[in-house]
Amino acid sequence: MFLKRLGLIIFIFAFIFPIISFAGKNNVNKGNVNKGNLLLFDENTPRQDTFSFDIDEFERLKPRANDFELIHYAPMSNKNGERWVLITVKNTSAGRRFLKSEHIVATFVNEEQINPIDLNESVDSGKVFSKTIFFGVNKFPIVMLEIQP
Repeated sequence: MFLKRLGLIIFIFAFIFPIISFAGKNNVNKGNVNKGNLLLFDENTPRQDTFSFDIDEFERLKPRANDFELIHYAPMSNKNGERWVLITVKNTSAGRRFLKSEHIVATFVNEEQINPIDLNESVDSGKVFSKTIFFGVNKFPIVMLEIQP
């Protein structure tokens, strides 16, 4: 009886654990990463106050009024033209608010403006919050980000 149990234990350690270990190593959060979709922070992004785009007031996309203060943002992109921004905002209201797509407007270097895609985050009162948001695919980089308090 002892030898059968010992044989079973040796079998498990010799064959089963290596298979489980091998399967785990090959599937560890690699996702679908290749050089084309690897996000990098856009280098040398000029300060926002250095731009003066001549966008017609009637055509200009304006962020909807909200209770968020933009603290910082950092544009990111990849070789596939995806445009993302890491934002840090503060909820300045006395209550919980939702940060939504219509609260933020990005301006590209070609003066095109767009709201982020599918943004709807609950943020508690006074909380400083960071999130990576998606602006779609565009051949031009994002150079400005606006939130209208």
